[in-house]
Amino acid sequence: MNSRYFRPLALAGALLASLAAARAEPTAIKIGVLKVGATGPVYVGLAHGYFTQEGFNPELVYFGAGSAVAEAVVAGSVDVGVTGLTAGLYTLAGQDQIRVISGLHREWPGFHELGYFASPHSWAMGWRTFKDFPGHSVAITTIGSTTHYALGILAEHEGFKLADVQPMPMQQIPNSVSAVLGNKADFGLLPSTFAAAVTKAGGGLIGWVGDVTPWQIGAVFTAKKTADTRRDMLERFLAAMRKAAHDYYDAFTTAEPHEAVPAEPPA
Repeated sequence: MNSRYFRPLALAGALLASLAAARAEPTAIKIGVLKVGATGPVYVGLAHGYFTQEGFNPELVYFGAGSAVAEAVVAGSVDVGVTGLTAGLYTLAGQDQIRVISGLHREWPGFHELGYFASPHSWAMGWRTFKDFPGHSVAITTIGSTTHYALGILAEHEGFKLADVQPMPMQQIPNSVSAVLGNKADFGLLPSTFAAAVTKAGGGLIGWVGDVTPWQIGAVFTAKKTADTRRDMLERFLAAMRKAAHDYYDAFTTAEPHEAVPAEPPA
């Protein structure tokens, strides 16, 4: 072959080989999550290999509260956050530092994720309804958290003022659980994953957020810089999440087609 044709072909071949090697190398991705049931689609995606199929080497980074995930996304210590919508997230989004790229989960009647629990002392005292909240303390994670917001809309729903209760920001979910179990807080907003621990200790469930005040609680989000410069990575991540969410849906809701579920909860 004429050498003047051989050199460009050789260079093109080398370039294609390097691109193939780059594609074969898994993309490291750090996913910020909480240890709660709402993170289920992420766990399903890992178990079924959906993230690996999209070319990722995924790593879960655990946090104790949703606001910390938003801060970590902006700081670059995680690539995407998969958790609740918080005041801290909205503040960072308002400063043009965060992009919400997908919905996640919502509090919905009949689907139990976040609940209102009474401490063992409160349960023994007979404080077992929402009407008992005024004048008592309620453990939440942080001011501006999903638990704080849920408490606010509960107050509106039940006809008392948020100022009538004493929110106790415990900074992390495990601290909120400890406050309820140890009777440091009269009530607490806790994920369903801790329901058994509360009832075993002598406390009790008062009600589920989704049954009383349904709302869109979770989202998938990333930093503005990541959204602007790593679109392909995010599209692949969402493709894996979509597959996992469908599996999660099929396992825990209904065998009916996805279109059979109404867009909004019933009135």
